[in-house]
Amino acid sequence: MTPGPPPCAVGSACDGLWDYEGTRQHLLLMLNGVRKPFLDKLPIKYTATIDRAKKTWTGIAKIPIAYFPPGVRKMNAYAIHGSGSGRRYESLYPASADVKNPDFHRLEFCKPFDFEGHVYLVME
Repeated sequence: MTPGPPPCAVGSACDGLWDYEGTRQHLLLMLNGVRKPFLDKLPIKYTATIDRAKKTWTGIAKIPIAYFPPGVRKMNAYAIHGSGSGRRYESLYPASADVKNPDFHRLEFCKPFDFEGHVYLVME
């Protein structure tokens, strides 16, 4: 069974959005340790383009550099599809086979990322 729509306006920050099929570009928070958020629903500029013929989409998120703590050198990306027993979890850098349950807070599975090559400073 597929859950109904999320309990928030389209394009807005939404607690519990991970329970719904779709992207999480509107879920941006700052943590002080694993599972210890101290700021949530941070503003983010995001655009998306859907190519229905190719069945693809492209998204661009403009995240202020101030949101990243000093010294960040690793990252990972995740997706959740479906619901109930049909739910699938995907990761750019998957956890090892001995990890039985999904946990997006496992920093040991993050890999080095060239932030400098992907950061564009925009003055507004």
